[in-house]
Amino acid sequence: MARVRDLWLDSTGQMTLRHPDRGGNARSCRWLAIWLGADGRECTKVFRRRTDAEQLLTMKNKLRIRSELLASDGDGIDPAGFYVYLLWQVQDDTTPVYVGQSGNILARLGTHLGNTEKRAGIGWVTLIRCTSERAMMRREADLIRKYRPAWNKHIPADPEAV
Repeated sequence: MARVRDLWLDSTGQMTLRHPDRGGNARSCRWLAIWLGADGRECTKVFRRRTDAEQLLTMKNKLRIRSELLASDGDGIDPAGFYVYLLWQVQDDTTPVYVGQSGNILARLGTHLGNTEKRAGIGWVTLIRCTSERAMMRREADLIRKYRPAWNKHIPADPEAV
């Protein structure tokens, strides 16, 4: 199960050597995010702020749930397939903030979720698997035209117009 641990305190609430009052560096990372990776192994990452650690775990949990739902109806998610993806806001589930496409979906989502500012506003991701690159481009254009997402305003709604 995903959790956040305070590295400056031990399980009894006593200060550890990392605590600034015990000789540790006050600027060192204090919060440890712990979650189970796709392979079942425990993964960790340290943060200076607790909210950053909690946001990472929230996003990982939402993406894990969504990917399980998508993988349950067939052969699963092939990272090298043709995908159109929609990034939805935390507060608004009626309009996506971004519609994109990728031939390597995991790498592409990593660029979005690696950006702290973007990650804070993303509530979940919807993946649509396409049969070809042409179908992927057409589906993306249709969704951009339909939703006109905030992060897509500079992109023409029709790929043939470029």
